[in-house]
Amino acid sequence: MTVDLIKEFIAASKVRIKSPLLSTVVLVWILCNWHRLMLLFWGESPISNRVATFKESWDLYTSYLVPWSVAFLYVLLIPFIHRLIYEMTASNEEKHHAAWAKLEQAKEEQKSAVEKERLKNDPSKEFLRRIVEIELLEREKETEKINIEVAQAELLKHREELERLAAADKLEMLASEKAKAEAELKQALENSKKAEAERKSAEFVAEKRIEHETLQLELKRKKHATQIALHQLPIFLHLVFELDKTLREEQQIILTALTLAEIVAISLGYKSYKELSEDKQFNAERLSQVQLIVYDFETIISSFDAILSADKDPVHDTSLIIISLEHIFAEIDIKFIDIDVLSEQVLDEFNSNNEVLESDEVNSAIAETNAYYGESPYLEVTQVEAEQESGKISIQIDGHLTGEFDSERMYSGHEINVQVEITFIPLFGRTSYGEYDYVISASVADYDRE
Repeated sequence: MTVDLIKEFIAASKVRIKSPLLSTVVLVWILCNWHRLMLLFWGESPISNRVATFKESWDLYTSYLVPWSVAFLYVLLIPFIHRLIYEMTASNEEKHHAAWAKLEQAKEEQKSAVEKERLKNDPSKEFLRRIVEIELLEREKETEKINIEVAQAELLKHREELERLAAADKLEMLASEKAKAEAELKQALENSKKAEAERKSAEFVAEKRIEHETLQLELKRKKHATQIALHQLPIFLHLVFELDKTLREEQQIILTALTLAEIVAISLGYKSYKELSEDKQFNAERLSQVQLIVYDFETIISSFDAILSADKDPVHDTSLIIISLEHIFAEIDIKFIDIDVLSEQVLDEFNSNNEVLESDEVNSAIAETNAYYGESPYLEVTQVEAEQESGKISIQIDGHLTGEFDSERMYSGHEINVQVEITFIPLFGRTSYGEYDYVISASVADYDRE
């Protein structure tokens, strides 16, 4: 029993010693630590000092990392190197073996032909001739066997080549399927982003619509209350009375009734009180439809100065009258506003409610390009022009949208020119306006690139 255990231990030890991994580790470790081993076994100092020196000189690099790294590289790379050498020499060996087989076959055939001729010419050696014929048959069988082996080797080589080509085709097909799957995934992500952007845009539009409707209801309520008050007094006298009250209480300015009447008439867009009194369009119902009274600061100041210069107590700061007019018109829900300020407010209104970006014209222009404009496109305004002529106000807003284009797709533009033309038509006089009309136009910028 003990002998069997010893034999098994010895056999297992032989297997481990013959292992290329362990043997390589041991060999590399000895090569890296030979100087320490020399000092340990053959040093002149006492054995205790040599052992202590050996332990102190022990390090991670030469004792563990290098031996095991070299061993793993050796074990992993040697089979690949053998395989590479075999593949490089296999073709030449097969050709050499085939040539040798053909040469031997030719020699055997030539030798067999000579023997046959010699035996035919010597009929007295019948037994010997039989023996030679048998040997020739055996040689022919050996030659045929060699030919079969050569044919099998060529068939095996041809089969390996077919398998290699099939594997290459399979890899190419897998790569094509992978690329197709990645493209489908990318398209799905783009569709998801687009759907999310559309959802957020719809929510934003719905929120703005609710705010707008709430504001409109509040404005209607205020206008209704104002109309009741306006119908209690003649509308013009009401405005004159409120202006006189405001100037007296807030600005300490006292003006004659005629001067006040002229100021109110000019503020409503008339040249004089006489022109206003002759206009049948001016009434309480029309005034209730007014949302804006727009003036040019220099023009209205010049007109007020001309009126106030004839007053016995002239006002030196006419801008105080404009402040008072803003106050009395605000009480009946009408903005008394400079034309330059109006342009800025209209631009802010369009930017806040996204009417331009959500218009069919802009969306049609976006569809003509292959660029991505983000979840909330930004309209960069390049120019705002306002003009007031014969009472009609025209405001033109020019801007453009810029998107990011995909360099892998055919380029078809990434910038859109946008133009908004806004028109105010006076309800009466030359400066009183209600709702405005606007026209939006958009087109893709010239995208021919050098």
